[in-house]
This record gives sequence, C-alpha cells and structure tokens, in this order.
Amino acid sequence: MNRLLLLFVLLLYGSAILSAQCLPDTEPPYVEVADHPPISLLPNCMYALWTADITATVTDNCTNSDQIQLGIRRAGAGTGFPTMPDGSPQTVVIFDGCSLGTQFIEFWARDLAGNSAVDTFWVIVQDNMGFCDCFGHFLKSCAFRPNGDPVDEVTWTSIWSYPSIPEDTSWQISGCADIYLPIYSPFTLTPTKGHNPLEGVSTFDIVLIAKHILAADTLDDPYKKIAADVNRSRSITTFDIVELRKLILGIYLDLPYNASWRFIPKSYTFPDPFNPFFEVFPESITDTMMYMEIREDFVAVKVGDVNGYFTGLPEDRGTLSLHIPDALFQPGKTIRIPVQVDAATTLLGLQFALEYDPDVIEITALAFGENLETSAPGTFYAQPGPGLLTLSWNDPDTRHLERNEPLLFLEVRARQATLLSQALRFQTDRLHPELYTSDGAVYTLQLAFDPVAPVTHTQIFPAAPNPTRGPVWIPVRLVENAPVLLEVFDLNGRVLYHQEQSFPAGLHLLEVPEAIWQGQNNILAYRVAAGDQVATGKVLLF
Repeated sequence: MNRLLLLFVLLLYGSAILSAQCLPDTEPPYVEVADHPPISLLPNCMYALWTADITATVTDNCTNSDQIQLGIRRAGAGTGFPTMPDGSPQTVVIFDGCSLGTQFIEFWARDLAGNSAVDTFWVIVQDNMGFCDCFGHFLKSCAFRPNGDPVDEVTWTSIWSYPSIPEDTSWQISGCADIYLPIYSPFTLTPTKGHNPLEGVSTFDIVLIAKHILAADTLDDPYKKIAADVNRSRSITTFDIVELRKLILGIYLDLPYNASWRFIPKSYTFPDPFNPFFEVFPESITDTMMYMEIREDFVAVKVGDVNGYFTGLPEDRGTLSLHIPDALFQPGKTIRIPVQVDAATTLLGLQFALEYDPDVIEITALAFGENLETSAPGTFYAQPGPGLLTLSWNDPDTRHLERNEPLLFLEVRARQATLLSQALRFQTDRLHPELYTSDGAVYTLQLAFDPVAPVTHTQIFPAAPNPTRGPVWIPVRLVENAPVLLEVFDLNGRVLYHQEQSFPAGLHLLEVPEAIWQGQNNILAYRVAAGDQVATGKVLLF
C-alpha cells in the first residue's frame, strides 16, 4: 500500500513539474535530420521531396509528436516556419533541371505553443538520364486595364499536375506571373485581386449605370458592362446601383456577391460584344505546357469602376465649395444647419463623407433641400460608424440649383460647447467629396464655413453637462486677450478648485476636473471671471 502511495505521489510530482514547464511553454522542439541519400530527377525532369521522405528525430517537452507541425523549404528562401499563402505548413520542395548538384534544405518543427526549430541538411540532386537542362519552361502572364494600363499586386494561382508528381499549386503576387512548369504538364492559371473594393468607385459610376439602364447613354464597351454588373447577376439592373451605393456609403466593406476585380483572358472574343453576358466568359486559362514559353495575358476589370477612375482622379477638375454657416453650440442644443453650393449648377449627383467627434456633436437627422427631395431619402446617406456620415445622391433628372440654394439640411446636437467649424470636416481617406453636373463635369468639393457674427463682448456660458458625475466644461468666449479665473466651492464656501490663466481672444473651454466631485454630495457652486465679466452658477451632482 505504501509503495502504491509513493508511486502516486511521484506521478503527481512529475505532472506538476511538467505543468510548470508548459505554463507557458517557451522551449522549442528538438530537431535533427539524418543524412539524405542522393535523388535523381524523374523523366519529366522534376522531383518532389516531402517532409515524409526525410528521416529526422523530432521531440518536444510539451507537445506530442503527432501534434508537432513539420515544414520544409530551400535554405534562405524565407524566414520563420515555412507556410503556404493559406497559412498551412509547406511540406514539399520541387527540384527541376536547374537544381542539379548540392541543395541545402531547411527542415522545421513547430509545437502547439508556436515555438519552432530548424535543422539544415543537404541533398545531392542528380540527372541520371542525362537529358534534363536548365532552360526551363515558363508560363508568363500580365494583367492590364482595358485602356492598357498595367495592374499590380495580382495574386496568380497556377495549378498543374504530371504523372508521378502530385498536383501542385503555386502563388505569385505581382503585376505579371512568371511560373516554371514541367514540359507537357496540364495547368490552370487564375489571377485574383481582392483588396480595397472602393478604389476607383464613386457616385459618378452610379450616374453612368443609371443612364445605361434608362437607355439615355448606354455603355459602349463589354468591359464597362462587366464592371457595372456589381452583383454578378450577368445583367445590369437597379440592384447593381443599390449594391454599389451600399459600398460607397460604407454599409458594405466588401461586395457580398462579387470580387473587387475580374480577369478575362485577353485572347477571349465575346460572341456578342454588345452583350458580354451572352455566355459565361472564362476567368482563367487552362492549357498544357507544350512549348518553352507560353504567354497569355488578361484584361483586368475593376468592379464598379465604370468610368475608369481607378488609375487616378483627373488633375484638371474644378472645385466647388459647400457653404455652412458657422455656429456656436452649447451642450444639449440642436440647430438645423443649411448646406449650400456657392454657384448655380445643374446637378446630377454628389457624394461626401462628413467626419466629427461623437463626444462633441452628433448629427441627428439629414433632410434634402426642396430641389433634391426624394421619396426615399434614407437610401442616399448612412452613418456607418460613430462620428461619420456618408452621402451618395444622384437622379437621372437633372436638378437646377441657384447660388446659395440649400442642397440639404443637417440637424446637429451639441454634447459640448463648440464652434461647428471646429467639429465638422470632410473625411477623404475612403470617399472623395465631389459633385457631378449635367454636362458630365466632375468637381471636387470643399467645406467653407461662413463666419459667425463678430464678438462685441466677452461671454460666459453655463456649465455643461449639468447634472453630472464626470468632468464639466464652462465655455468662455473672449473678445480680446484676457485673464480668466475659475473657482469651485462647496455649499459651505470652501474653495475646492482654483485656476487662473490668460487666454487669447476666441472660444475656450474651462474644464472642472472630475476628481473635485469625489466625496461631495448634491450641489457645488462655481464662479468665473473673464475680463470685465463675472458669472456664477451651480452644478448638480448625481
């Protein structure tokens, strides 16, 4: 019995020691590769060396041997544990006619904690048949916009196979593919590009799609029509406009039914150039490597970019200003603000994104002006995140606006005292502010705040928020440079806070620190002296 108890105690002790070593596990696996025999290229001048072909000793202090990940690659071809683009371990190295002689290989092991170790070994690659060379057989392909401009950062995926060689997949990310393939191997090459779906896309593309649907100005190119098929339905309808507007407004971050780019082999001929959807067009190339080099290029179509602005905005576009009357906001106050264009125009559409600090103001509503009224105003703007309002408006019927006629109205509610010009601005990182006129011109928009009435005397505004348990601000608007005194008292007249500082002319926020409220109950009093003005008030605590 005592022996069993002793054995049990020893097992517990050993388990505790092992747990201590593995919480956390910082020790990498142990890897040692045995000498590998020479390998000879197969009749297709290729040889695949897999991790399973390698004799190695692999152990770890915490991870079971069947849970240790193994990887392999040519020495110096990368850093860290070797992985494929999808994150899975790279488990094979392919040798060809350019690999004859001594090749150094890295054999990696990674435990469940992410610790990795590597052992480098060498293998001699031979051509025992004596007819493999290093001239190579290359598949080359590049991607170009319909106007001939090259497209960068394309992911090229080639899938090929050969008898006695397992199916293999290769990736390259560049403007052009240059892929080595064995002679006589069947292959499929597919380009993709998925990032930044909004690049090159604007409300002007919606204007062009709407004109096409109404047959007012049809798209004259099959690639433009493919770009207009936003929902990939093989047709161009108002649903494409709905999907594209959601992307512009930020409701979508990616198109749910389509990729950002589509690639059509350049050699493909549309049976009906006026209807590219007459048949399902190819988006990859399938062939057999019969020659020393095969060159097949693709036409790259940016989905949604009907007017081809992906390559950049025109430098000669004009500028128009959206005028907003500046206003001094007090906390809790809501003001209806008109937004006006500074020139008479015949309007087809516009877009912009307004950015603001949601802790300072909030936009509670948007209403279109009389000339822009629509039956479904909510479909033209959105608030996709805190502090952001996006707008994308268009109409096939042009709207004539007089100078300074309101485009729309914003209802703005203040959370803190502020000037509207200090709280509202265009956000241009994702959505370029622009306006479109009936003659096809595109104007860049800028915000212009009309100044408030000149200050004739110093003003001290009430403290806000009130009641509170957090910080409080007291707005002071100075007509000239002046010292400002702020004092806070309890109801017994004891001074809890004192601050005196000189400020230049303009609006300033005096902060009463939150720490003052600690240990206080109900009501505190304050006094502000600025220039020749003095104001007193009370703050209710809750």
